[in-house]
Amino acid sequence: MTQMIIPMEMQVRLDYDRKDWPPLVRELRPIIWEEGPSYCCLLGPDFREGILGYGATIEEAVADWELNVQERLAHHEPGDEIAAFIEETIKVPGITASNNDRRYQA
Repeated sequence: MTQMIIPMEMQVRLDYDRKDWPPLVRELRPIIWEEGPSYCCLLGPDFREGILGYGATIEEAVADWELNVQERLAHHEPGDEIAAFIEETIKVPGITASNNDRRYQA
């Protein structure tokens, strides 16, 4: 899967191994950057094909992104490369869509 390139000076450095991040964030490592007064969280090659989340804080952007991941997994078209990548990743034991949502637990 191709990940969009965001200039380093815009990116927010995250400790993806932080235990309080949702498992999908820890495993998929979406890119997060500051955009004006907001934060963006993206997995994928661009805004159109990827999964994007927005928020006033990093945590809000990640939560919005995670909801959009769940929506994409529930309603994706055949051949959706991003959804297939996520589905393969969450087949790994112990990976779930969120700490509170066990629908995608392997």
